[in-house]
Amino acid sequence: MIAVPMDPSLETFCLYDRRLGSSSYLTDFVLPGATRITCRIGERARRILNRVPSETTHFLFHIDLTRLDRVPRDRELLCGELRSRDIVVLNSAVTDLSKRAIQDTCERAGLPTTHASSTGPQDELLVVKTNRNFRGVPERRLRWHERTMLGIRKHTRLDPRWFEYPVLPRSEVPTMLFTDPEVIVERFVEDSKKSLFRAYVGGSNVVIGVHHVDARIKKASDAPPTKRWFLSTDENAQPRDERDAEIAPVIHAIERFVEAFSLDFGALDIVVDDEMNAHVIDVAVTPSMKVTGDIPDRWIYIRQGILGIERECAAVPA
Repeated sequence: MIAVPMDPSLETFCLYDRRLGSSSYLTDFVLPGATRITCRIGERARRILNRVPSETTHFLFHIDLTRLDRVPRDRELLCGELRSRDIVVLNSAVTDLSKRAIQDTCERAGLPTTHASSTGPQDELLVVKTNRNFRGVPERRLRWHERTMLGIRKHTRLDPRWFEYPVLPRSEVPTMLFTDPEVIVERFVEDSKKSLFRAYVGGSNVVIGVHHVDARIKKASDAPPTKRWFLSTDENAQPRDERDAEIAPVIHAIERFVEAFSLDFGALDIVVDDEMNAHVIDVAVTPSMKVTGDIPDRWIYIRQGILGIERECAAVPA
C-alpha cells in the first residue's frame, strides 16, 4: 500500500460507501481519513443521518451500482436534510450511470454520441454492451430482495463470462439487441493512434491522461499514461497553457459533459476519432485504484478541487 499524505480537512468528509469486493478505489487515496458510512440497500435517510458525524462538511455518494435513484430509498430527503445542516452534497444529481444515460447526456450537451440503429451500412463496426456498468456484475452480486428494492427484474442477455464486449459488423448483430433495454448497441469509435483519454474530475480540477492501447476494447488499466495534463474548468482560473491545444476536443467534451451530468467527482473515458470528435464512452463515480498509478500530486490536486466546491453551489434543491 502506498503511503498517502493526510489532510486534516478530510476528518470532516463523509463517504456513503458501497464497494464491489475488496478492490481499492480512488477515494482511498484522494480522501484518506474520510468517514465511511456503509450503504445498506433499502435503508432510509433517517438511519443514514444518525451516522453522519456532527462536524461533517462534505458528503459524497460513492456507490458501485448503475442506478442510484433508490439509494437510499428516500434519496432526495437525505440530500435535503444534509443541506439543511450546511453540508456540501457531492454527486447528488448523479443517479443513472447506464450506458444509455451517458449517451443521452452527450446528446443533451451537444456532444457526439455513439448511438447506433439497426439501419445503416452493413459493414459498419458496432459494439454490443450491457446497458449496466461493468457488465452488470455489481447488480448480479446483489441479493434477490435487494434487486427487488432497486427495481431490477432481470439480468442482461449477454454472456457474463465475456470479459470484452463484442465488436461486430452491423450485419452480424442480432436485430433484437437493438431494442433490448438491458443491452446497448453503439458505434465503435477509435482513432489510428489507438488512444484512450482518462479524465479524473474533482470539482473544477481535472487530471487527464492519455493511454495508448492496442486492444479494441480499451481500458486505462491496460497501459500507463504516456502524458498527463492538470487543468481547471473554473473560468476564474489562470489561462491555460498552449500545450492544452492538442487536447482541445477532450477539454471541450469534459466541460460540456460534466455540466450536463452534474458530476462533482468521478472519471470519464474519452475516445477522439480521426476527425477530432471527442466521444465520452464511459463514466465512473467509483473509479478503481488500478488505473490511478502512484503519483500523489494528482490525488492532492483532485482533493483540492473537491474541497473547493462551495456550499452555495450545493445548496440548490435536488
